[in-house]
Amino acid sequence: MFTRRCFIAGAANMAVMAAFLAVGTLPAHAQDYPTKPITIVMPNNPGGATDRMARLLAPMLAQELGQPINVINKPGGGTLTGHAYLFAQPADGYHFSYTALPYMVSNIVNQNAPFTMADFSWINVQQIASTVVFVHKDRPYQSMGDLVEALKVPGKLSAAVIGGSSEHVGALLLMDALKLPRANL
Repeated sequence: MFTRRCFIAGAANMAVMAAFLAVGTLPAHAQDYPTKPITIVMPNNPGGATDRMARLLAPMLAQELGQPINVINKPGGGTLTGHAYLFAQPADGYHFSYTALPYMVSNIVNQNAPFTMADFSWINVQQIASTVVFVHKDRPYQSMGDLVEALKVPGKLSAAVIGGSSEHVGALLLMDALKLPRANL
C-alpha cells in the first residue's frame, strides 16, 4: 500500500522516470503496474511553463508505461489548491503532481498547508530556473545601480512576478538586502 503522494518536479530522462514509476514506488506484488490511466495534477493554470512541461512529458511517459497520462489543472491559492487535491487522492501510485518546489515550500511555510514535505515522495527534482532582471529598452536604466537608485523612490518601479515564486522571494530579499522598504517596489 502506498503511504505517500508523489511529486514530479522536472525531468530529463523519461526512461529512468518511467522505470521509477513502474517499480520504484510500488510494493513487490504490483509488478503489472500500471493497469489503468495515471493522473498528473497540475497545481497551476493552463499555459504556464510548468503546465507546458507536464503536458510535454505526459505522452512520453504514456508511451513508456503503456497507459494514458492525464494532466488535470487544479490552480488556486499559490498552488495550495492543487497540492491539497493531490493529497486527498488515494496513495495508489496513479496520482502524481508536477510542481515547482518554491511553491510547495511557500505553501507549507506561509499558508499552513495541511501537509508537510515528509508526506510526499519526490521522484525527480531538477527543474532549474534563472531569474533575470530586465527593463524596457526605452527606460533610462543602464545598470543594476540605476535600478537600485530608482528603488529608493517609493512606487517608481514595479516588478512582474508570480506571488510565492522564487522571483517574488528574490525581489523581497533584494529589497531587504538593500535595506529598502518592500513597499517601494
